[in-house]
Parts: sequence; C-alpha cells; structure tokens
Amino acid sequence: MHYAEGSCTNDSSERITLVQRIITPNPTSSLRPVSSPLEKAREEFAAFLAHNASWSDKVNKEHPEFFPELTKKQYPAILWIGCADSRVPETVILDGLPGDVFTTRNIANQFLPDDTSAQSMLQYAVEIAHVRHIIVVGHSNCGGVEAAYSAAFPHRGHDVSPLTYKRAADLESEPTPVDRWIAPLAQLARAMPELADMPLEKALDKLARANVVRQVDALTRSAVVRHAWSHKRGSKIMLTSVHGCMYHLDTGLLEDLRISKYWSGLSSS
Repeated sequence: MHYAEGSCTNDSSERITLVQRIITPNPTSSLRPVSSPLEKAREEFAAFLAHNASWSDKVNKEHPEFFPELTKKQYPAILWIGCADSRVPETVILDGLPGDVFTTRNIANQFLPDDTSAQSMLQYAVEIAHVRHIIVVGHSNCGGVEAAYSAAFPHRGHDVSPLTYKRAADLESEPTPVDRWIAPLAQLARAMPELADMPLEKALDKLARANVVRQVDALTRSAVVRHAWSHKRGSKIMLTSVHGCMYHLDTGLLEDLRISKYWSGLSSS
C-alpha cells in the first residue's frame, strides 16, 4: 500500500511542476483569480488542505480499515533521528506508512544532551512506543553541515551558499538561533582541521559522516539507552540497536555507515 503520489525525475522542469501542483489551485476549478498576496497565501493553504482531503479519501476507498487501525495504538519499529530538510522524508524513503516510523528531525540531525525535546522523545520512543531500532540519518548537501563548516572555517565561506553563513560585516552580531544550534557541529568541524585543506565537497561529506558518528555515540551513552539495555532482559523494552546512515539525494539510497551498536544480550539470546 502506498499513500504518496507523484514521482521524482532528474528533469528540473517536471520537478517544478510537481511542486506547483501542491500550491496552485486546479486550473479547471471555479475559483476566481488571485488578486493579492494575501489571497494567494490563503489559496495556497487551501490547496494544502485540498490535497490532504484527496489523499484521505483515496486511502479510505482503497483501504477502509487503515485509519481506524491507526487510532488503536502505534507500533513503530524504528526511531528515526534525521535532518529537517524537506528532501529527506523518512516514511517515503523507507517506503513505509503512517505508524511505521517514530520520528524527530532537526537541522543536521543532532541529538544534544541539553535538548529536552530530543531527550523526552527518546524516552517515549524506547519506553512507551517500544521501538526496536534507532537510526541516525545524515544526508548529502546538508545546509546545516554547510553552515557549521562555514562557521568553523570562515575564510572558506565564499565556497558555500551565502544563505548558510554570516557575511564578514555580521560576524560581531548576536548569535541567531541557527548559530546556537549548529555550534556543536561547528566545534566538531574545528576539531577536524584537515577539512580546511580538502576540496569542499569531500570536506562537507566527511563532516556529515563524522556528525552521524557523534550522534550515534551520544545516543548509546544516553541515560535512556543505557537504562534500557541494562534492564532489557525480562522487560517490555524492545530496543536492540542504534545505527548510523547517510542518505544520498542523488540516488535516493541509504548508506549503512557500519557503526551500529547492539544490545550485548543479543549474542546470548
């Protein structure tokens, strides 16, 4: 069963058309032409709701039991810790359905010790939703990684999109929320001075991978995972492993970074 429509191609004109399909009312509809920015914004939001209604109707007709089953309980096998990037939708990538994946996403797929949202999400996923796997997923062409790289090596800032770094005139300004969020990743980049002398694409890829490794390590050291694995035998805890992957935008494939950590009891189960 698939709930997403549309297809991805390498043709940029078709890709734009697919985006416009979401925000542009049906040309055959009786809606009058939009005459102001406010009306355009309202029409776009109305189009979002219309697409949702169409999707819901399609699923109900093809699988009338699907939504009633969802109301009973969730049984996600996976906790996905990914990037907020709109090009990395976990359920679509895994060819899954609502209810398959417990998810948290933020800029550059970070799991930080002082992030109450992430910590509470982890506890809920492990102790209540009873996920079996945690997967940290970085991806190619990550704007958060680019921003952290530029913060760490400002002399190379011209090589990265101007949207992802501060211009020289702004370096003395107050840190923004994005600045504060990517600070740990920028610190990681500074601890890898070899990045400054590498071709940009390779440097960003290496930093993105190192970031996934760091988050996997942080998760396995977290109080929630350590408690789960020390009390797993005989309990309802189902967590068996923590994995790290890279998602490649140009192929749609997940790459196993082979840094998985497993509950020690698996070898004796």
